[in-house]
Amino acid sequence: MAEPRVRQGLLEAVSVAADQLPEPAASRVRQQAASAAAALTEDLRQRLAELPLEPSPRRWWSGVRRLRLASEMVAAFGFVWLAGRGLPEWLGLPPVPTPALLGEITWPFALIAGGVLASVALAAAARPLISVGARRHVHALRQAVRQDAVATDVAPLAELRQALADCRQLSEHAHQGAAAAGDPPQ
Repeated sequence: MAEPRVRQGLLEAVSVAADQLPEPAASRVRQQAASAAAALTEDLRQRLAELPLEPSPRRWWSGVRRLRLASEMVAAFGFVWLAGRGLPEWLGLPPVPTPALLGEITWPFALIAGGVLASVALAAAARPLISVGARRHVHALRQAVRQDAVATDVAPLAELRQALADCRQLSEHAHQGAAAAGDPPQ
């Protein structure tokens, strides 16, 4: 939370009332609003720091994570096997035969393809569940922010309201004094 943004928001909030006041009072109200920004910003920072930004872990997350890790390890094993097959040929040794799974499809290729496809399928299957959980978490986070906003320390704002009321009272008193003296109000 940036103090200049809070200051700007407070100044915009009091601008309507300050514009209706005579100049010394209007400046005082704006000054009070600007000085209240630091305390309000610090209070908002502390409250936002206490909010739970990370969702609580779900049991199915670890299961999906383990299954994806296992499928990726299978693909990595197939890749290492396939790369290891080329090493003897590179060294000038006779090629190592690779067992075939079905016809021309070898085990290393099957492990690579199966591991990658399984990982992609798990990711695609988990995506809707993750989306639902993310929407729930955003909703809960917004509610927590609203509750904290309501509970925000309003002392700086109360001081600002009091200063505004004082300025209004002084302005009315000045207008009454001017009217009693026969001067037209400005």
